[in-house]
Amino acid sequence: MSKFRLITIVLVLLGMLIPASAGMAATDLSRFEVINHSDQPITIWMYESTAYQDPALDGVQYEKVKNGAFYFLNIDAGERVTFTVDRTLYSYTMTVCGETRTGAIDLNSYNRIVVPACGIFALELPGKKSGQELDDVTELIELVKFTATNISDTTVFLTVSGQGATYNFTLVPGASKDITVEEGQHTYSYWACNEPVAAQSFTPYFHTNLMLDCP
Repeated sequence: MSKFRLITIVLVLLGMLIPASAGMAATDLSRFEVINHSDQPITIWMYESTAYQDPALDGVQYEKVKNGAFYFLNIDAGERVTFTVDRTLYSYTMTVCGETRTGAIDLNSYNRIVVPACGIFALELPGKKSGQELDDVTELIELVKFTATNISDTTVFLTVSGQGATYNFTLVPGASKDITVEEGQHTYSYWACNEPVAAQSFTPYFHTNLMLDCP
């Protein structure tokens, strides 16, 4: 047998083996898709974890696997990105819409997270198909968007406080501002027409509109 023919046979045999091994490796990977409809970037830290029950604690607990898979993901505003990750269970820390939450996600098979515009539910997005599986993070982070409108003829300086956070806004005459906060009771106060307006309590809901005028 010639040397050239022997090399050709070896290469053919290797060509038959490589796809098989590559296919086996592929079974250890899963696709994870993140769709960001918001105007803010998303960051996700994911750690391979195991689930366990602790009689002293409510619900399922998660423990990081030593030397397990770890990923840091960054998704810019308006981007749709698909990642290939190790097929396993992960605990995560996610920052989205100005809020940080922790939890767990099973990536033993394809999964995805959809982030709508902050304060809007993903089920309201155009093109949502009935029965389509969807992980709507607004239910996880419990945010609500409301509007503040300056109906005075001077600049308004608005402060909104609640749920451990304080927000400050400046609105010129006639301007409206969409504000996203965590659900629950808040207070707001503002300065308009060179006079302060005392703090008032309110619970914002979607479509709430604070009309800010001179006192």
